[in-house]
Amino acid sequence: MLSDPLPPGALDDVEVMTGDKNETCDTACAVRNKRCSADHLRWLNSCDRLREHHGCEAGCEVAQGLGPCYVDGNAPKTDRPAMCFAQPPATANLSCKNRNTQHMMLCPCVS
Repeated sequence: MLSDPLPPGALDDVEVMTGDKNETCDTACAVRNKRCSADHLRWLNSCDRLREHHGCEAGCEVAQGLGPCYVDGNAPKTDRPAMCFAQPPATANLSCKNRNTQHMMLCPCVS
């Protein structure tokens, strides 16, 4: 299922980047002298956006509490390596503070 196209200007002046494993978007953006914009996380929370930045070689799944993120390809099998996760839009708990030991969060960084 494809996500809706982004509205014009939705990600203007936003640097979309991937954090390291177990790193929050707050930290990932701060390393680049930027800050995470929680308001922009909703535009990254889809399998289509994740595929634009990662291979999602094992697929992409919508799951409560996970994402938007990519699971490290070298993660243990139980963590589902190379899988992308987005949260269900209606119940998404999107936060610049989310992290997981094997997940690399997709982050919207702004000046």
